[in-house]
Amino acid sequence: MQLPLTGDTLLHLIPQRAPLIMVSSLEQYEEYALISSFFVQEGHILVTEELPESGLLEHMAQSVALHTGYAYFLRKEKAPTGYIGSMQLVEIFRLPRGGDTVFTDVRM
Repeated sequence: MQLPLTGDTLLHLIPQRAPLIMVSSLEQYEEYALISSFFVQEGHILVTEELPESGLLEHMAQSVALHTGYAYFLRKEKAPTGYIGSMQLVEIFRLPRGGDTVFTDVRM
């Protein structure tokens, strides 16, 4: 599969479903890293004028799930679900507004 991945192809790699999809694309993938994006769409269940901190944290968590899902896809295995990760030292300086795209660089 050629990157970036979007749409239905991307949705097969994560356990989340609408209306709480918080990733729009898998931009880059490495064994211990990835870059994902999320287009902050007005009308999304979590978006008022801005995407709140909880939405950004959920986007980060779904980005990690996307990394796991893609890694298992490459090995032709079914990805696990129901696991919980942790985040440390998150600093949010500005909340994205409707129409913005958030890019997240995940390092494990």
